Amino acid sequence: MTAHSTPPSSTIQAFPKVRFNAAPHFWEMVFGIVVACVAVVGSLTVLGKWYFNKSAENSKNAAEAREAETKLHQLQFKMILKSLENQNAEFTDQEKQKYTSLLQDITYEDVKSLLDSIHYNEDRRDLNLLIQGNQVERAGGVDGLRWNNGKPAQIRVIKKRNPLLDFRKIDVSSADSDPCSSKVIPLGNSSNVTVEICESHLGERLEIIVIQP
Repeated sequence: MTAHSTPPSSTIQAFPKVRFNAAPHFWEMVFGIVVACVAVVGSLTVLGKWYFNKSAENSKNAAEAREAETKLHQLQFKMILKSLENQNAEFTDQEKQKYTSLLQDITYEDVKSLLDSIHYNEDRRDLNLLIQGNQVERAGGVDGLRWNNGKPAQIRVIKKRNPLLDFRKIDVSSADSDPCSSKVIPLGNSSNVTVEICESHLGERLEIIVIQP
């Protein structure tokens, strides 16, 4: 038997090792994204806070300006009412124009906020009943005045006949088909007249009631 010859052994060479630069670790990428988001959110937060503070400051300044203007108009309105203590019961055309000119800057908000700050008197009386009972009498007045951007206004002058009545402590009202409920406007102890404003009709017209001694 012939022996098989063994084939010559061949040398197997290994492939050369190739090195790749490792890509960033996944969590490092996530961390980088989070840091970037936090930075953006932080910037937006600072910007939003600045905008909010600026808006609040502007709103505060605007509110303070409106409040100052309202107080100025209320002072002006009280001065107009106080001037009525020396006013005749019958108004001339010139006096009518004068009061329309004085009232033109007074707004609904000016008078409404003034009335809201005044408490009702406990003593409330019907003006028509007072007239019928000869406690007071109608003395005159004027219609056709203008206030609050052209809205109608009127002044009613009432003469007191009962000297014991202190109308600074009496709110007058009426119970007719168009009822009126008024409040006394404080003008100081030096004033010799009482002035009341009909709160019920304020949305439609300004009604000033002047009660003279």
